[in-house]
Amino acid sequence: MISMRPAPRLAAVCTGAALVFTSLALIAPAAHANASHCISYLATAAPGTDTNVVNYACFAGASGDTENCVEPLIDEGVPTIVALEACVRAARP
Repeated sequence: MISMRPAPRLAAVCTGAALVFTSLALIAPAAHANASHCISYLATAAPGTDTNVVNYACFAGASGDTENCVEPLIDEGVPTIVALEACVRAARP
């Protein structure tokens, strides 16, 4: 077994942790910016849809949860093609 002194080991661990957290920050979706695109689209493409359903679905889509974005909208009576487009807009950076 190779033994490292504490200082180099600590530096290696900190560097590895920094790389992991940086890569996670780069791939994490920006929920608030994307949800607004979805909400705006639904306001014009499916006017009259329950605001609570629209907000829930768009924020779900912005966080990467496509199923919980599309299904509530369809259940609310939004045409499938409109629901899919809204959720695509929510998922875009």
